Amino acid sequence: DDIIGTLAKTCALEGIKTVIVSGDKDFMQLVSDDIMMIDTMKDKTYGIEGVRERFGVGPEKVVDILGLMGDASDNIPGVPGVGEKTALRLIEEFGTVEGVLENADKVRNKKVKESLREFADQARLSRD
Repeated sequence: DDIIGTLAKTCALEGIKTVIVSGDKDFMQLVSDDIMMIDTMKDKTYGIEGVRERFGVGPEKVVDILGLMGDASDNIPGVPGVGEKTALRLIEEFGTVEGVLENADKVRNKKVKESLREFADQARLSRD
């Protein structure tokens, strides 16, 4: 993943249009004007708008969504009890994983609030 990400970003900086072909949704965070992604599992092509349609956020926030909800295919645990819809609501409200964790006391759902407190370090690691 790291090598593909580095190559895609390097090519984009050089103005080279790049296509990542993978079913790994982690790569959606790399999508830009110069980087597209073809999801082989769903036979879909994602540009910036496609990522927004899929996750409800731009590519720059995908890592935050996945950090909260986790990604079983990549052994990323996320925060127990936080699925995609909850992660999206939290990121929309607080901006980033760190913003969510700093504002955990403001989260209305008691179970989610407790889980964010208990698994804060895990959320940070999952995001990175």
